[in-house]
Amino acid sequence: MRIGGVYTPPEHRGHGYAAALTAKATADSHGKGHQVMLNTKAADGLANRLYRRIGFTSRGELLEIALSTS
Repeated sequence: MRIGGVYTPPEHRGHGYAAALTAKATADSHGKGHQVMLNTKAADGLANRLYRRIGFTSRGELLEIALSTS
């Protein structure tokens, strides 16, 4: 399973909603025998600390390259 696009509107941040939802989805998927992958930006320290706290570990970095057709 892949988790992406986790977002909390600014007025609802700081209550742990995204962390709880991500942790629950991850636990449910693991319970069904699925591997879970989550991508985040390396520079997003807050998100990376949160994901480590709920059990994710870094497996490396990806490089994204956009090619122009013009």
